[in-house]
Amino acid sequence: MTNRIFRYLLSFIFVFLILDSSFAIAKPSNELPFQVQYIKDKTNQLNINQVVNEKFTNYDKDLLNFGVEDATIWIKLVAQEQQTFHRKLIFIEQPRFVVYEMYDQKQARIARPTNTFEVKKDSPHKNLQNIAFLLPDTVKKGEAFYLKLKAHEAFITKMVVIEEKQLDEKNSLKDIIFGIYTGIMLVMFVYNLFLFIIVRDRS
Repeated sequence: MTNRIFRYLLSFIFVFLILDSSFAIAKPSNELPFQVQYIKDKTNQLNINQVVNEKFTNYDKDLLNFGVEDATIWIKLVAQEQQTFHRKLIFIEQPRFVVYEMYDQKQARIARPTNTFEVKKDSPHKNLQNIAFLLPDTVKKGEAFYLKLKAHEAFITKMVVIEEKQLDEKNSLKDIIFGIYTGIMLVMFVYNLFLFIIVRDRS
């Protein structure tokens, strides 16, 4: 029975990986409709008022990879054309950041999460293992946003623009999978504990 449960568990995890991969494949390869630029603040002291006057370097890769370094990374996102974002988020996947802030061109802070696992206090999203910021409905050509990010460990992450509904669906699926996985593991633990109690040597 234990082997059968274990096989079912492996099959379930395999299906989950396929579904998760399908979600990733279904999305376009370049999902960030901004020109990406960056600077490294090795002093970890710069604020938004100072950063806007600094010279940024273009970054043309989908994956943000700055390795392990004691530095704050400022990301500048510049709109190349006028765009409309209705209830869309800047979504940072699987981060381990100790600092995460976003500012608009006017240097005002944007909808910072109330803690690491919330988008914002009035958002329906909760228990996210990611960080997200709500974009304005309309972004004009040339308008810029600034992200201040400092990683706890290696700085490797991906940033995308995603609809709230799509994010809800993705996280709901993960919640269901995690719940089923936890249930299976609990049943296996209780079953093996029962066997241990029954067959253990009392001599």
